[in-house]
Amino acid sequence: MRIGVIDTPVVVLVDALKSAKPLLVWVNGGLMAVFFLMVGLVLKREFWGGDLAELNKIILPALGVIGDMVVPVLAFCKSGISFHGVGLDHVLHGVPLGIALGLFVGKQVGVFGFCWLGVKLKFTSCQKISPGCPCMA
Repeated sequence: MRIGVIDTPVVVLVDALKSAKPLLVWVNGGLMAVFFLMVGLVLKREFWGGDLAELNKIILPALGVIGDMVVPVLAFCKSGISFHGVGLDHVLHGVPLGIALGLFVGKQVGVFGFCWLGVKLKFTSCQKISPGCPCMA
C-alpha cells in the first residue's frame, strides 16, 4: 500500500468538534470553496454593474442555465431507472458523480470553450455566435 503526502491525515480540532481527514480532502474542499467564491464574486459584479444589471438582459442567460439543469434531469428520470433504495452514498460514488458533473458542468464548459476557441482561431466572430451581445473573447 502506497502512502504519500496526499494521504497524510490532517486533524482540525475546535473545542468539541474534531474532523480528521486526509490532506487530499482538505485541498479539494479548499479549492472548491475558492472556485465558488470567485463564481459568486463574478456574478455579483455582473448583476450590480455589468452585462446582467438590467432585467431584460438576465432573462435569456437565466433560461439557458435553467434549461441546462432541467433537461438532463428530465432525460435521466425519463430513462425508467428505479431509484428505490438509492441513498446519498450511492449518488456520491465515482461513476454517478462523474456522469452528473459531465452533464451539469462539462456541457457548459465544452460549449463555451469551443465558442471561445472558434473566435480566437478566427473561424467565426462573436457577432455570429451571439448577435447583440458584447464579446469577452
